[in-house]
Amino acid sequence: MKEQSEENTKKEVIENEIDNIISEKKTIYVLKGFDSIIRKMKMKYDHIFDLNIIENIMNIFSVNDQSFMNHNLLKLNLGNTYWCLYEELIYVEKKNLYGLVQALGYQIRIVDIGCFDYYYPGIQTDNLEIVVKKFEEEIPESNVLQKIYTSMENRNGNLVISYNRFENEEPAMFVKLIRKYSEYYENKRLDEVKETILYDNSKSEEFIQVFNEILNDKYNTIKFIKIEGKDERYIKKFLFILNYMGVNIIEEKREKKEVVPELYSVYLEILKRKNPQYTFRKIFMYKDPFNSNEMEEVDQSIIIDTIYQNVLKAQRNESFKDVFVTAPTGAGKSILFQVPAIVAAEKNELLTIVISPLIGLMKDQVNNIKLLTNCAATINSEFTPIEKEKIIEDIQNKKVSILYISPETLLSNANIETFIGDRQIGLLVVDEAHTVSTWGKNFRPDYWYLGDYLDKLRHRTKHVFPIATFTATATISNGTEDMYHDIVESLNLTCDTFFGEIKRKDIKFNIRNHKKNHAYKEEKDEIVCEKIRDYSKNYNDKTLVYFPTIKSLNTIAANFSNEEIAIYHGKLDKIDKDESLEDIRKGNKNVILATKAFGMGIDIEDIRNVYHFAPTGNLADYVQEIGRAARRSGMEGIAATDFYKEDFRYINKLEGMSQITIYNIIGVLMKILYKYKTGNKRNFLVSADEFSHVFQATNDNEIESKLKATIIAIKRDFKSMSNYVPLVFKPRSMFTKGLFFISDSKKPMIKQYGWEKYLELKYDRKQLEKMDVSNIKTKYMGDLYIFDFKQCWLDNYNGKYDGLTFGNFKRKFYLGELPGIDRTCFNDRTLLKLSSKLNNFYDVKIEALHWLNVIKSVLDDMKISNKHYNTNDITELIIQKGISSSRTKINNLIEPLVSLLISYDYNYTSGRYKFCDYNSKTNRYHVVSSYYDRTINHIKSSIENIFNSCENSNETILIINTNKEDNKIMRSDPILVAAQILELLDLASYTFERGNSLEFFVRVNSEETIQKVLNNHSYKSRTLTTIQKLHYDSVRYMTYFFTQLRTDDERWQFIEDYFLGQVENKYNIEDAIFNIKKMDSQIEKMQNQDDSYKEKIIDEVKLYELFSEDEDETLKFYIYDTEIKEIENMGYKRISPVAPVGQSLSIGKQGDDFSINGFNYLIMKIDNYELRNVIKTN
Repeated sequence: MKEQSEENTKKEVIENEIDNIISEKKTIYVLKGFDSIIRKMKMKYDHIFDLNIIENIMNIFSVNDQSFMNHNLLKLNLGNTYWCLYEELIYVEKKNLYGLVQALGYQIRIVDIGCFDYYYPGIQTDNLEIVVKKFEEEIPESNVLQKIYTSMENRNGNLVISYNRFENEEPAMFVKLIRKYSEYYENKRLDEVKETILYDNSKSEEFIQVFNEILNDKYNTIKFIKIEGKDERYIKKFLFILNYMGVNIIEEKREKKEVVPELYSVYLEILKRKNPQYTFRKIFMYKDPFNSNEMEEVDQSIIIDTIYQNVLKAQRNESFKDVFVTAPTGAGKSILFQVPAIVAAEKNELLTIVISPLIGLMKDQVNNIKLLTNCAATINSEFTPIEKEKIIEDIQNKKVSILYISPETLLSNANIETFIGDRQIGLLVVDEAHTVSTWGKNFRPDYWYLGDYLDKLRHRTKHVFPIATFTATATISNGTEDMYHDIVESLNLTCDTFFGEIKRKDIKFNIRNHKKNHAYKEEKDEIVCEKIRDYSKNYNDKTLVYFPTIKSLNTIAANFSNEEIAIYHGKLDKIDKDESLEDIRKGNKNVILATKAFGMGIDIEDIRNVYHFAPTGNLADYVQEIGRAARRSGMEGIAATDFYKEDFRYINKLEGMSQITIYNIIGVLMKILYKYKTGNKRNFLVSADEFSHVFQATNDNEIESKLKATIIAIKRDFKSMSNYVPLVFKPRSMFTKGLFFISDSKKPMIKQYGWEKYLELKYDRKQLEKMDVSNIKTKYMGDLYIFDFKQCWLDNYNGKYDGLTFGNFKRKFYLGELPGIDRTCFNDRTLLKLSSKLNNFYDVKIEALHWLNVIKSVLDDMKISNKHYNTNDITELIIQKGISSSRTKINNLIEPLVSLLISYDYNYTSGRYKFCDYNSKTNRYHVVSSYYDRTINHIKSSIENIFNSCENSNETILIINTNKEDNKIMRSDPILVAAQILELLDLASYTFERGNSLEFFVRVNSEETIQKVLNNHSYKSRTLTTIQKLHYDSVRYMTYFFTQLRTDDERWQFIEDYFLGQVENKYNIEDAIFNIKKMDSQIEKMQNQDDSYKEKIIDEVKLYELFSEDEDETLKFYIYDTEIKEIENMGYKRISPVAPVGQSLSIGKQGDDFSINGFNYLIMKIDNYELRNVIKTN
């Protein structure tokens, strides 16, 4: 500990440090993060670019640009040293004045206060709500605040901001406020200790609040408590700077919790309502899961009390924590949040909202809690409006105080008061929280947006509450597979953590390793069928058999009669699913074949055996699935499998985000930037349809899901690169309006219904005739209208349409099933707006037809040769035929372009005219018919029809006849397909207006940052690389688990180490995988093999194509030259030389990643299993 030499006020300490930094002439020192203190500081140098915002931030709207420029030009000509705020420098840049600063020879030095991560304290103001509201106004270019800041929020009376980016910023510009961060100064003796508490997992805004309160002398001591053992750099700097300013710092570990006896009695009384004999149980928890495996017993009441105490702290506006709980099966997880919710309702009249992923789960929870309280209810999509209204009324009247809803239901209501009226939220619970995990196998993109919604709810409304999350398992890791921190980050949590024991001593393993003797598939199927027959003969035991795919399940099920087995997967009808579950529960059948759909919400407690046909995901998925065994107390379960290394072929393709490619990311950014530039608005709406050319998707829902996932990847990429996200993206509520052509003959009928008041004229018949670009001019006998679905539903559902939800109302409308209304009155239309990216549409037409002629010629060659072509081959053919674009651009185009042509379904022929087969394993195309000729001619004809009448224009609007219920419209209408192709070829852009697809709100914070990514042709997504590494690590761990471990204790220990993030430190996984390659003939001797290979450095790795007759597949991999012989001995033949020509990698280590020609690769030692699992993403 050092001693402080003198007593200075906090602001004087900062002033002295800035004075020490400022030394250079003709330099502007830019202060970043000083907004909350700058008003109190006395600066020795002159303030330049003064926007007068220090006194009142709203003054920024009254700046006269001409006066501002003249005044500061005079100052700059003096050549003095100046200071300004970071936002003032951004303002100068946005007004295109920064070039003047450079021309006059000024240097920029940015002084960051150094103790904040992404969010900073803003300029303190008395009109905080007005400032935040002004920032959020959706004004085009006039909202100066949106140009300077990416976010502005009121957090507990403090303005919290994040800055937009100074685009000319360079690392060399930054100077440190404090040159050296060393140990703390010795704490001072204080007459009065004014203490506050911070945790190592506290959020940025909490540090900001404490910082401001210390500046106002509210506190003089910080008690810093370590929960996760994090060593975040900005936290250390934060504490050091405050200590440097004279604040005492006391570091402690988390205190042991105890329950006040009076409250313990309250909790126990609620528990005994269920059964007077019940008492709280002890649960084995990890004492410090972030650093060790040490266990301790934690009473259920401790967790209950922790949740309730944080509820009370939140209501008192004191610092509170969220709570993260992993509770093993049988730990009474539901009781842990139900009891504090009931206490909060009965003692404090507070409302608890429980987020649950499945309707079945919600119903079960509401039924199970009835013995404890009558104040629980659920609202879900199965409810009629009348039922919903009754529950909402009960919530507002305080008859219901525990509400179970899905995340989609919550997100679809921007105003929470729609549900709860003026009730105060005391607690929000996220049940089955592993579904929030961004990389999880069951990932649903909507869950990722839940965090932003809850964050705004907690900080922009009157509602202040802790979030409690519950899941059976969650991994902790410093690497890629880290469910815990993924959930915490997604939901913006600051946690007290209870991590339950992972080991299940009541489940034994029976894992049998096999070596392939002949064709893998036939051998595997034979063994599995034999095993299932054995299980079915043992009527006393129930067996669950997991399959990775429905196809593999159906293949095995075909060998059994309906009387022998039950079947359960996601595509079964609900009646069939329920029947299968009932058969197993009652013992009518004792074997059920299932996919991962047999999971949440299904509780059959007497399953003895869980058998895996093959791994269905990662080790966390496996543990969740075997956890279905032995749920009844005192029962012993068995987790069994017959394992082949080839089993991993079924999880070779990751689900969810793994299907996102670099092209998707670039395509989405291009579309967003185009909309921003052409609309001249920072805030705008886009529909999922507008991105259909970017994704290979079979329906609109898939496009929507992939778009959401791509946006997540983009935001994570920017956050990891620079901690700055240049765009805001959020889905809006379900569409409420539609676009329809209504003929004159139908208008009297609509008037008779009383529906004319819901119509708004969009284009009259004269305008429609001018917009018609078809060869045959049409005489329009009607007009185009916008129809307000929402208002019609609100006005009518209590009368004619009593009992219809809004979704069902629209569905019945489109199906023509609404009583008393003729659906033929409304003819669906879509407005398609096309904008040229060339001089005019004539140039677009010529270039597009040239491209299509070349594509047709290439497909002709491919058909004649009857060979299989990859994207590189097709690129070469296109270039040879006269397309002058870059190889990278053409290569990136081929997959989406060919996919669009293949999926083109003119006249709804359901694939009848499919002309090309695509093998996703080998990334090869095989032209099988000449139907592409017909497809391309249709599209060429459409392009000519579109542009013949507007060749000299660069913008046009087309009206498309569409059908709301047709999800194939984007792939069946030749004009829409033509529009998508034009955008793919970068010749034109299109936008839609039709009202029948989900809209997304977008705000662009920085055009320049997005443009830099688009200009970087070798851009590499860190998120996609992370996913590749995640899959690679997952397969490594699973391989080790199935092949290297022999006893139950070893396997459960490995599982525990895996969940606690300790595998890489404790196990030599690389060595084990190498041994597997050497042991095809003698699996039982794997551990005795030579391990001299483990430290080997890759001297040269080259790209080869390999072919296996046994598996009938072609694969492309980077491998060692020295291992070609060994690969050939395994049945793979080399069919191509080193490629790409002249490209090889030297001095690389196993597990490194690298990029060549836009492809991301991982270096792996090659063996029979890994050949199918090396990941390539383009």
